[in-house]
Amino acid sequence: MTMRKRSEAVLAGVACAVLLFGSSLSMASVIDLRNAAREETSLIHHYTFEGTQTDSKNLRTLDRAGTLDLREHKNLTLSNVVFETGFDALSMGGTGVHVTNSIGSGAGWVSTNPIALPATLTVECLVCPRGVPGYDDTFLVSSKDLEKRGYFLIQTKSLKFQLRVGALAAKTILEPYVTNHWYYVVSTYAVSGGATTVNCYYVDLTAGGDLQHPIVNSVVNDTYGNGAILGVGCLYSGNPSYFAPCAIDEVAMYDTVFSAEKISAHLAELRRELPALEYRELFPNDVNTAERDIVLEGWKTYQGTNGNYFAAVKTVNADTAFLEDLPAIASLPQDTGVTEGYLNNHSGPTNQNYLYWTGEMTNRLDVGWLKMVTFDTRSAKQRTLRLALRVDTNATPAEVGDDAWFVGADFDNEAGTSVLAIPAALSELATAWRRHWVELASGEWAALSFVPETSLVLGEVEAALPTNGLVTAFGLFQDYHEYKMNMRIDNFTIYARREYPPPPPKGTLFFLE
Repeated sequence: MTMRKRSEAVLAGVACAVLLFGSSLSMASVIDLRNAAREETSLIHHYTFEGTQTDSKNLRTLDRAGTLDLREHKNLTLSNVVFETGFDALSMGGTGVHVTNSIGSGAGWVSTNPIALPATLTVECLVCPRGVPGYDDTFLVSSKDLEKRGYFLIQTKSLKFQLRVGALAAKTILEPYVTNHWYYVVSTYAVSGGATTVNCYYVDLTAGGDLQHPIVNSVVNDTYGNGAILGVGCLYSGNPSYFAPCAIDEVAMYDTVFSAEKISAHLAELRRELPALEYRELFPNDVNTAERDIVLEGWKTYQGTNGNYFAAVKTVNADTAFLEDLPAIASLPQDTGVTEGYLNNHSGPTNQNYLYWTGEMTNRLDVGWLKMVTFDTRSAKQRTLRLALRVDTNATPAEVGDDAWFVGADFDNEAGTSVLAIPAALSELATAWRRHWVELASGEWAALSFVPETSLVLGEVEAALPTNGLVTAFGLFQDYHEYKMNMRIDNFTIYARREYPPPPPKGTLFFLE
């Protein structure tokens, strides 16, 4: 099978005050489950519903491990699939459309081409039933080639999850599901001599239950075939149908049979605590001035290929992005959060290469601890923006002159993943703001040659991000700015998980989800 190891970008979810279909569990870390999946050499397809920003629907259906992307498909309905907060506050999920008593009406996802199905297969899912189907079966992960059924996870009207292989055999997970509970479900299949050995494991995450193994080495005298169109949230059999009333956060497929120990290890990663909020810059302006220099927030700006210092970038006194009253974690000036202010490069000269950066976090975090960075933007012109890091690569944290700068870059990635594509938004309404997130689990980086007043040049080849070393500065790199054409930035937030000692190098690590 041809594989294209495509890293996810900027990933994981919007940390909104109201989680529209997120879990309230404190022990939930989809980031870590995704990282565990990426480290498996047997991973062949991975669907995460993540994207770089609140409206990047085209990125949410990418196959993050192979080449068979999903596409949205709807039949006989005006409603579309919905992408919203998933199992935890830093993850995204998707929910299709189910129409009661109408098997052919609804919305879900299907693969762009038939998916090759290996003789040994593991299917891993993170799902949350949102209602009870209005007819017998709806399909969460499925394939069908004539009478060769690969019904890898079904949601039934009788409040059960079910698996089905081949023409007739059905294997029902014994315990009923509960609507609005999140479940981790893993099924394994081994085909030999025209028969399939099936195992299934699942756990009610919302209830905090233990991992169950309700289907143990069950042999079905049939197979799921060699391949077919994959359905996620529906079944494809000439046309999508049997749409499921269910939220889906993750679907991963592997060309091997996972052991119970492997599944337990993945579940342990999923049940880790969320990364901690380590730093947030609100660019607060709770004083009676129209604007203030961003240097008062601990930030600086350099521009042009020669890295000229530029002091005119301001924090304005205006409604912040999304009108959120957020606590000012480690931001300057220290306050309890305000709804006024954002970084505003309005009057900056037309030039390429703008680097906004802060030294406030200097020497506090190891690069191996970083999990996610989120921030909000609004721009009057379509622009690109990249996360930037300065890392102490020589174990000399007191000397920043020998540190290395890195910025997000797209090489093998889909365009707009490692490099954030900021759409034009001329409206002054709060809805013109977009939230972006950068998941530092995998992705792509380029080196940034930055010496103040000498050089500020983006590298043209892929560079490996160090897996260890203190981060001595965080920043955002804007490729181009046009005079009076705004780039506004707000709510720059860093999430990390401190581990002692810092994790050892795991080989080459690339950036951005």
